[in-house]
Amino acid sequence: MIRRLFLSALFTSAALMLFSACEKSSTLAGIAGPEGDVSTRLAGIGDCKSGDATLLAGEQDGGSLSVSVAADGKVSYKHQDAMFNCCIDSIALSVQLDGTSITITETEHANQRCHCSCPYDLDGEILGLQAGAYTVTICNEDGEEQCTAEVTVN
Repeated sequence: MIRRLFLSALFTSAALMLFSACEKSSTLAGIAGPEGDVSTRLAGIGDCKSGDATLLAGEQDGGSLSVSVAADGKVSYKHQDAMFNCCIDSIALSVQLDGTSITITETEHANQRCHCSCPYDLDGEILGLQAGAYTVTICNEDGEEQCTAEVTVN
């Protein structure tokens, strides 16, 4: 009985993966990395905007970045139209603080890469910042700058 349930679950999972090869949902995993007392956390990943998918070729826009500070001092950011492979499984974040410059590196992970890329919206948080004015830069895994924004933490 248990074996039958296991095989049924395995078959169902395989079928779902087959029919949704390039469809990803907001359940993608996000992994954050600390830098001393400053860390970043991926709060959400939007779905692939598949209508805007492009073949992997040529220059691609790095999207746009907006950063805000809530009354409680929580620093949130939104990286809109971040370009990743259409079939990503997760995105890992790492953060580096150098004086007043914050660099967040986004690294995509895909078990089976597709031959296309598409824009995603990422929501994140920067934790542990002291009061001050900062420049936040988003880079891809190759260290290429994607977008930049300024933020002041009170």
